Amino acid sequence: MVFNTAKFMKEWIIYHSHVGVDEFFIYDNNNEDHLEELITESVQSGYNVSRRLWPWAKTQEAGFAHYSLAAANKCIWVMFTDIDEFVFSHGWLQDPVASSNALKIMLLNKTSSSNRVGQVSMKCRNFGASNLKEHPVAGVTQGYTCREREERCHKPIMLFGGILSVFDECCTSLGARA
Repeated sequence: MVFNTAKFMKEWIIYHSHVGVDEFFIYDNNNEDHLEELITESVQSGYNVSRRLWPWAKTQEAGFAHYSLAAANKCIWVMFTDIDEFVFSHGWLQDPVASSNALKIMLLNKTSSSNRVGQVSMKCRNFGASNLKEHPVAGVTQGYTCREREERCHKPIMLFGGILSVFDECCTSLGARA
C-alpha cells in the first residue's frame, strides 16, 4: 500500500529484484507523484511490477487480505513490506555476489524441506531521519544510516499454502511453524 512514495520505489524494486523477488504488486492509495509512470518504466526495464488502485483510507489489512485471495495461484511466498523497508541479511556482506537471489534461494530451501515452515520472520530495525531535512539523493539504503539499537518488531514472509488469515499479525495454518 503506497501513497506518494514513488521517489523511493525504483531503488526498492531494483534492490529486491537483486535478492530474488520476482513480482511486485503495488497497491496505489491515490498517489499524486507519478507512480504510474515509474511502474511503466520499471516494466519496460524488465521488472515484473503491477499496480492496483486501492483508494480507501485506513484499509491496509483489507488490502493484504485482498491480495492473498487474488494472487494465491500466482505466488509461493508473499511478503508485505513498505517502500522504505529492505530485506537484508548480515551474511550477504561477506559475499555481495552471493546475495544475488539469496532471499529466493533461502525460501526455496524452506519450501523443499520437510520442516513444514509456513512463515519466515525477519527482525526489523527502524532507521530514523538521520538528521536529514530532505530525502537523500543517494536513496534510502545509502542516505538513512542512523538506526535504533533495539529490534522493534518482525516482518513475516509467508508461504501461501500456510496462510489462514491476514490482519495486522499474520497467522499460519495448523501444522506449520514460523
